[in-house]
Amino acid sequence: MKRQELETFLHREIPLTSAMEISVLRSDDTGITLSAPLAINKNDKNTAFAGALATLTTLSGWALTSLIVEGQSDDFNVVASKSQIEYLRPVTTEIVAYCDMPEKELVEVFLKRLGSHGKARLNLTARIECNGAKAVSFSGDYYALKK
Repeated sequence: MKRQELETFLHREIPLTSAMEISVLRSDDTGITLSAPLAINKNDKNTAFAGALATLTTLSGWALTSLIVEGQSDDFNVVASKSQIEYLRPVTTEIVAYCDMPEKELVEVFLKRLGSHGKARLNLTARIECNGAKAVSFSGDYYALKK
């Protein structure tokens, strides 16, 4: 799914993404990058709301897993099943979440298991940076399940 197609899909199917004004900055074979403005995703301290940070990182992994299974011969549902997040420092700028494509071998094993079992799990990491330093560290498990 191309960048604009993904953004349109997210806004149509997950209304929260529209309310948060989430944009897709990158959607390609290197990974996913999502952004959201601080102004409407801030807390009472004028820093990014933790819920917004969790949403953006979780969604970046979900979108990347969806991108990986796109084009397979079957249709799959992608779900997040487990996550861990660390808030390392306040985010005081535009919120940008990066979820990079895992190593090729991991993707191949994931797709092979998906093809043979109709379901597979993929662990992904995502991050949010602020002023050149890591502000949020995220790890999540995503399942793709044959429809």
